[in-house]
Amino acid sequence: AHSLCRMPAGWSFAEAATLPCAGLTAWRALRVEGQLEVGATVLLPGSGGLSVYMLQIAKALGIRAITISSSDEKLERLAALGADHVINYRVNPEWGAKVRALTGGIGADLVLDIGGQSTIAQSVAASRMAGQIMVVGSTSNAAPVLPLRDVVMHHIRIPVMAVGNVAQLGEL
Repeated sequence: AHSLCRMPAGWSFAEAATLPCAGLTAWRALRVEGQLEVGATVLLPGSGGLSVYMLQIAKALGIRAITISSSDEKLERLAALGADHVINYRVNPEWGAKVRALTGGIGADLVLDIGGQSTIAQSVAASRMAGQIMVVGSTSNAAPVLPLRDVVMHHIRIPVMAVGNVAQLGEL
Protein backbone atom coordinates (compact mmCIF):
# COMPACT_ATOMS: atom_id res chain seq x y z
CA ALA A 1 0.00 0.00 0.00
CA HIS A 2 2.91 2.39 0.62
CA SER A 3 3.88 2.10 -3.05
CA LEU A 4 0.55 3.27 -4.43
CA CYS A 5 -0.33 6.71 -5.76
CA ARG A 6 -3.81 8.05 -6.37
CA MET A 7 -4.86 7.90 -10.00
CA PRO A 8 -5.33 11.38 -11.53
CA ALA A 9 -8.97 12.46 -11.57
CA GLY A 10 -10.61 11.96 -14.93
CA TRP A 11 -7.97 9.52 -16.20
CA SER A 12 -8.85 6.05 -17.47
CA PHE A 13 -7.01 3.02 -16.12
CA ALA A 14 -5.23 2.72 -19.49
CA GLU A 15 -4.06 6.34 -19.30
CA ALA A 16 -2.97 6.08 -15.66
CA ALA A 17 -1.09 2.83 -16.41
CA THR A 18 1.43 4.85 -18.46
CA LEU A 19 2.46 7.00 -15.50
CA PRO A 20 4.59 4.59 -13.42
CA CYS A 21 6.86 3.68 -16.34
CA ALA A 22 7.15 6.19 -19.21
CA GLY A 23 5.76 9.13 -17.25
CA LEU A 24 7.88 8.58 -14.15
CA THR A 25 11.04 7.95 -16.17
CA ALA A 26 10.43 11.19 -18.10
CA TRP A 27 9.87 13.17 -14.89
CA ARG A 28 12.95 11.74 -13.23
CA ALA A 29 15.13 12.44 -16.28
CA LEU A 30 13.97 16.05 -16.64
CA ARG A 31 13.51 17.22 -13.06
CA VAL A 32 15.21 14.84 -10.62
CA GLU A 33 18.38 13.87 -12.49
CA GLY A 34 18.44 16.60 -15.14
CA GLN A 35 17.28 19.40 -12.83
CA LEU A 36 16.19 21.34 -15.90
CA GLU A 37 14.53 24.72 -15.50
CA VAL A 38 12.65 27.14 -17.74
CA GLY A 39 14.66 27.97 -20.85
CA ALA A 40 16.74 24.78 -20.88
CA THR A 41 16.93 22.63 -24.03
CA VAL A 42 16.31 18.90 -24.25
CA LEU A 43 16.93 16.60 -27.23
CA LEU A 44 14.52 13.68 -27.57
CA PRO A 45 14.83 10.67 -29.87
CA GLY A 46 11.84 9.31 -31.71
CA SER A 47 8.16 9.15 -30.93
CA GLY A 48 7.97 6.40 -28.34
CA GLY A 49 6.19 6.74 -25.00
CA LEU A 50 9.20 8.04 -23.08
CA SER A 51 10.07 10.72 -25.64
CA VAL A 52 6.44 11.85 -25.97
CA TYR A 53 6.07 12.09 -22.19
CA MET A 54 9.34 14.03 -21.94
CA LEU A 55 8.17 16.36 -24.71
CA GLN A 56 4.88 17.09 -22.98
CA ILE A 57 6.44 17.57 -19.55
CA ALA A 58 9.24 19.69 -20.99
CA LYS A 59 6.77 22.02 -22.70
CA ALA A 60 4.68 22.28 -19.51
CA LEU A 61 7.86 23.31 -17.64
CA GLY A 62 8.97 25.90 -20.24
CA ILE A 63 11.82 23.76 -21.60
CA ARG A 64 12.70 23.93 -25.30
CA ALA A 65 12.38 20.54 -27.00
CA ILE A 66 14.15 19.29 -30.11
CA THR A 67 13.09 15.90 -31.45
CA ILE A 68 14.67 13.55 -33.97
CA SER A 69 13.08 10.78 -36.02
CA SER A 70 13.51 9.10 -39.38
CA SER A 71 9.86 9.74 -40.25
CA ASP A 72 8.62 13.13 -41.45
CA GLU A 73 5.08 12.05 -40.55
CA LYS A 74 6.11 11.37 -36.94
CA LEU A 75 8.06 14.63 -36.82
CA GLU A 76 4.91 16.50 -37.89
CA ARG A 77 2.99 14.86 -35.02
CA LEU A 78 5.77 15.74 -32.56
CA ALA A 79 5.73 19.34 -33.77
CA ALA A 80 1.94 19.39 -33.22
CA LEU A 81 2.59 18.21 -29.64
CA GLY A 82 4.88 21.19 -29.09
CA ALA A 83 8.38 20.26 -30.30
CA ASP A 84 10.22 23.51 -30.98
CA HIS A 85 12.42 21.95 -33.66
CA VAL A 86 12.33 18.60 -35.47
CA ILE A 87 15.18 16.87 -37.27
CA ASN A 88 14.95 13.94 -39.67
CA TYR A 89 18.10 11.99 -38.85
CA ARG A 90 18.04 10.14 -42.18
CA VAL A 91 18.19 13.49 -44.00
CA ASN A 92 20.62 14.90 -41.38
CA PRO A 93 22.90 12.00 -40.29
CA GLU A 94 25.10 14.53 -38.47
CA TRP A 95 22.14 15.61 -36.35
CA GLY A 96 24.41 16.55 -33.43
CA ALA A 97 25.72 19.49 -35.46
CA LYS A 98 22.17 20.43 -36.45
CA VAL A 99 21.19 20.56 -32.74
CA ARG A 100 24.16 22.82 -32.06
CA ALA A 101 23.14 25.10 -34.94
CA LEU A 102 19.56 25.30 -33.63
CA THR A 103 20.89 26.30 -30.19
CA GLY A 104 23.23 29.00 -31.43
CA GLY A 105 26.28 26.74 -31.14
CA ILE A 106 25.61 25.86 -27.50
CA GLY A 107 24.02 22.39 -27.67
CA ALA A 108 21.33 20.70 -25.59
CA ASP A 109 21.35 20.78 -21.80
CA LEU A 110 20.05 17.21 -21.69
CA VAL A 111 20.13 14.59 -24.42
CA LEU A 112 18.03 11.46 -24.02
CA ASP A 113 19.91 8.52 -25.54
CA ILE A 114 18.13 5.24 -26.12
CA GLY A 115 20.10 4.06 -29.16
CA GLY A 116 23.44 3.25 -27.57
CA GLN A 117 25.92 2.19 -30.21
CA SER A 118 24.04 3.82 -33.07
CA THR A 119 23.50 7.21 -31.42
CA ILE A 120 26.02 7.95 -28.65
CA ALA A 121 28.56 9.81 -30.82
CA GLN A 122 25.85 12.14 -32.18
CA SER A 123 24.42 12.56 -28.67
CA VAL A 124 27.84 13.74 -27.52
CA ALA A 125 28.05 16.13 -30.49
CA ALA A 126 24.60 17.52 -29.61
CA SER A 127 25.38 18.07 -25.92
CA ARG A 128 26.42 21.44 -24.55
CA MET A 129 29.49 22.03 -22.39
CA ALA A 130 28.76 20.43 -18.99
CA GLY A 131 25.56 18.93 -20.38
CA GLN A 132 24.09 15.53 -19.68
CA ILE A 133 23.39 12.53 -21.85
CA MET A 134 20.73 10.52 -20.02
CA VAL A 135 21.04 6.89 -21.07
CA VAL A 136 17.79 4.98 -20.67
CA GLY A 137 18.22 1.58 -22.25
CA SER A 138 19.65 0.78 -25.64
CA THR A 139 18.10 -0.32 -28.90
CA SER A 140 21.35 -1.99 -29.93
CA ASN A 141 23.08 -4.91 -28.27
CA ALA A 142 26.62 -3.90 -29.11
CA ALA A 143 28.68 -1.70 -26.81
CA PRO A 144 28.82 1.92 -27.99
CA VAL A 145 32.10 3.54 -28.95
CA LEU A 146 32.24 6.55 -26.67
CA PRO A 147 34.09 9.61 -28.00
CA LEU A 148 35.82 9.89 -24.63
CA ARG A 149 38.00 12.88 -25.54
CA ASP A 150 34.91 14.96 -26.34
CA VAL A 151 33.10 13.75 -23.20
CA VAL A 152 36.05 14.69 -20.98
CA MET A 153 36.93 17.97 -22.71
CA HIS A 154 33.30 19.13 -22.66
CA HIS A 155 32.62 17.91 -19.10
CA ILE A 156 29.62 15.89 -20.24
CA ARG A 157 27.96 13.70 -17.63
CA ILE A 158 26.49 10.40 -18.80
CA PRO A 159 24.23 9.04 -16.07
CA VAL A 160 22.03 6.01 -16.61
CA MET A 161 18.59 5.54 -15.13
CA ALA A 162 15.25 3.85 -15.38
CA VAL A 163 11.90 4.64 -13.80
CA GLY A 164 11.96 6.17 -10.29
CA ASN A 165 10.38 5.88 -6.87
CA VAL A 166 6.92 6.44 -5.44
CA ALA A 167 7.76 9.93 -4.11
CA GLN A 168 8.85 11.00 -7.61
CA LEU A 169 5.65 9.50 -9.04
CA GLY A 170 3.69 11.62 -6.59
CA GLU A 171 5.60 14.73 -7.77
CA LEU A 172 4.74 13.88 -11.36
